[in-house]
Amino acid sequence: VAPAAPCCCLVPVDVAGLVIGRGGSVVQQICKDSGAVINISGEDDTPPSLSDRVVTIWGQAAEKEAACRQVVRITHRWQEVAAGEDGIFVLVVPISATPIINGPQGATLESLCEATGADVRVSPTCVEGTDLQPISIAGDLEQTCAAATRISAILQRLAEHGRLAGACFDPWRPPPPPALAIAATAAERGRSTGARRADQA
Repeated sequence: VAPAAPCCCLVPVDVAGLVIGRGGSVVQQICKDSGAVINISGEDDTPPSLSDRVVTIWGQAAEKEAACRQVVRITHRWQEVAAGEDGIFVLVVPISATPIINGPQGATLESLCEATGADVRVSPTCVEGTDLQPISIAGDLEQTCAAATRISAILQRLAEHGRLAGACFDPWRPPPPPALAIAATAAERGRSTGARRADQA
């Protein structure tokens, strides 16, 4: 059985701090409520070309959807988006997935936009130094979450067929244990508290 493909998004450093919360309280609550496992990249594991942080969400489809909704909600709030108005949310996917997301002559992407009401655009270039391609989603909370869920479903189908390999900055690794994932998001860090403890063991 193929592992569940994670959902990865880019958020500004300030948003990463809001997702983490004081002492990791917010991200721990999101994990508890959703059942997902979440990691937020730090300085050492964020691609050097990025000023944003990478939020990686592991879990089954419903778990990822619930956790992603909370990250979108926090991101839109930081953007001062009023209820029902459009905000911007950015996913990152392996370049191997973008032809499938776009579909023949863009038909799949167009259908996704029509079905969700979101404006979804695939960046023509990858994040420098990686094989990851940003996908920008403009829409309100419901539209954004619907689009992100559909893209996540496409990634999962590709994962089940072994077609997500090849990213230089590879988020398609097995999820860390929940305790380590939460420790890794407790603060902006070079190395997680959990990793340091593992080194000392």
